[in-house]
Amino acid sequence: MTTPWSLVVAGCGTIGYWFVRSLLGQAAVLRAPRKLTCIDYACIKPQNAVTCPHYDSQWLGIPKSRRLAELGRTWPGTDRPQVMSVHASVRQFNWLDATEPGCTLVAVVGLDNWEARLDAVEGLRVMSAAGGREVIIIQGGIDSGHASVGVYSGSSFEAPCPVCGLVPPLPAPEPCVVMTGNGSLLRGNLQEEARAATGLMCRIIAEQLANHGSWVNTRTHIEGNGNGGRLRTRACATMPDCMGPHSAHTPLRWNTLMKLED
Repeated sequence: MTTPWSLVVAGCGTIGYWFVRSLLGQAAVLRAPRKLTCIDYACIKPQNAVTCPHYDSQWLGIPKSRRLAELGRTWPGTDRPQVMSVHASVRQFNWLDATEPGCTLVAVVGLDNWEARLDAVEGLRVMSAAGGREVIIIQGGIDSGHASVGVYSGSSFEAPCPVCGLVPPLPAPEPCVVMTGNGSLLRGNLQEEARAATGLMCRIIAEQLANHGSWVNTRTHIEGNGNGGRLRTRACATMPDCMGPHSAHTPLRWNTLMKLED
């Protein structure tokens, strides 16, 4: 029996878009979430249609969250989720609005901005600790010919850093620039990479909700040739070059969260 669940998509760009597309394709085998919440502060620009075909010219200037919510409302069958569009930053969002008692909250984080990713994960963990809600956080990224998917528990402060998610040694830092000034793809086939990542996300959700999965605290890399590998991750006190809570240049904001356990 699949656990009742709610879904929040934080970031309605390429990852969020293809995740919802993949999820709709799995509707026949995956029970619909009670709620589907799409969050993004950005509006659709001409270059977004390169990787998100439904973000075409007729939607220019419309919030991405609104357009993705429109797609979410096309869930097949009669068992459809309650869909909400939030045109705001994740820092402004009340995460309790995305779920309801008795539901596991699955949060798909596809934000490009690292600070926003950290804000999302911190907000989810505070909500989980304060309200006793089970939260599964799935973070996706595409870049340089590969995709990556990290899975974290919102209920455990021993989970890996939501930004780097890895133990040393870290890969060499690389700018995440995927488009040229005229909106052309700079490298890789981002649609294919996004499909690979979001297809795996749907599998992870189905297995975790059916209590058949062991994806929490893992990070999976999928190469452009289709090969991939899954790593077990763990929390670390310090991490060189991490842009998140391990960074020496920013406050270790997880200290605030740790106090909730005292």
